[in-house]
Formats: sequence, C-alpha cells, structure tokens
Amino acid sequence: ITQHVERRSTNVAANILFDLGKINFDQFRGKNMAVAAGYFTRAIQADTNFAQAYAYMASTYFWGGFDDWNPHWEFIGQAKEFALKALALDQSLAEPHLALGWYHGWREWNWHEAEKEDKRAIELNGSSPFCHLCYAELLRVLGRNNEAVDQIYQAKSLDPHSRIINIRLIDYLTCARRFKDALTQIDQVIAMEAVGDMSWDRRDLFLALGQVDKAIEAERDGRIANGEPRDKVEHDAAN
Repeated sequence: ITQHVERRSTNVAANILFDLGKINFDQFRGKNMAVAAGYFTRAIQADTNFAQAYAYMASTYFWGGFDDWNPHWEFIGQAKEFALKALALDQSLAEPHLALGWYHGWREWNWHEAEKEDKRAIELNGSSPFCHLCYAELLRVLGRNNEAVDQIYQAKSLDPHSRIINIRLIDYLTCARRFKDALTQIDQVIAMEAVGDMSWDRRDLFLALGQVDKAIEAERDGRIANGEPRDKVEHDAAN
C-alpha cells in the first residue's frame, strides 16, 4: 500500500497551526471544519508554500453537507483553487485529487473524471482511510453499492476507530441490502459512543428483514429515548 510521506513546513508556527487544523478536520463535524479552515488559513499565511496546508484547505472546503457546514457544497469552487495550488507545489499529494474529484462530480456531474481523480489519490496514498472513504462516497452515488462497501471496509481496516467511517458504514451496508450486517454495525457504533440513540435506524432495518415485532420494539425504544412518557408509549403499543 502506498503511503505519502508528509512534507512538513520549515516554519515551526505553520506546522503547529496545520496540526491543530488537522485535529479538528479529523472530527468530521461542521463546527470543527470551520475551526480547521481557520487554522489551515493561518498556516498558509505563515508559509505561503506549505503544500500540505493548501491540500487540507481544499479537503475542508469540499467535504460538507452536514451541521450547516458547506451546505450544497457552496465552497467547492474554492476547494478546486486550493487543490490546484497544492498540486503546483507538490504533485505527490493525494488530497488535492480528492478535492478535484469532488469538484468534477458534484459541480460538473462528470463522474468519469471524478473517479479518475479518486483512483489517482489512492495510487498516491493507498494507506489513507480518507482516500478510501471519499472513493466509497462516489461509488455509492453511482449506485455501485457493493464496491462502495468494499472501499469503506478498506477505510475501516486502516482506521478502525474512526467515528465518521463507522457511522457511514451503516448506510453503505443498508444501500447494499446487507441489513443484518448493518444491524451489527449499529451495535458497534453505539458501543463506541459515536452517536446517541439509533432506534429508528434499527426499526427500519428490522422492517426490511420482515421482523415486525422487533421493529415495533425498536420504535418504542426510540420514542422513549426521545422523551415520550413510557406509559403513553406502552399504551400505544398495547392498542
């Protein structure tokens, strides 16, 4: 598996700012993405030739659609600009290709070019779980669900404790109609304390499996977890 050797800045402050940005980026939450973008911006200001900072700025700007961060991928044009700047400085970086893949797919609807960029990213850094996750996202959009599951499992093997990978895996397995595996994955995510209650997801999976009694039980658990009085929930279930 190819692994990119990260080239650090010669500027100590730029490296510290980049590391703080990366810590927030790896949380994959909207509020953290905003903080990450701020740190990467300051890292670039400290060292205008810091290719890795441009690369992760591009990644911050193409990843979105959650927690009010980057709704409708409104930053994706800037992601392309940062990606091209990063590659002008260092053509061995994988992340800029992910950003360009996202741009080709979600801005131009050119899925062929998008897949080429994602595959190039994996060629450059096959040990990056983020590369495999991004390729999996593309494959799922294209309806290639089994391939998407294979990619996200590769991502998980590289980073077994990743919150975003483990949560995304539930959806991937569901899309691939691997409902029992999705239920098992929900149990793993709950054990990780990566999310709160997932009773509604369990209900839908039990329904897909034709296990109506378990689906009813899961819905009851969900209603109670969401604050409905237990006696009312039990009364509704009895009737």
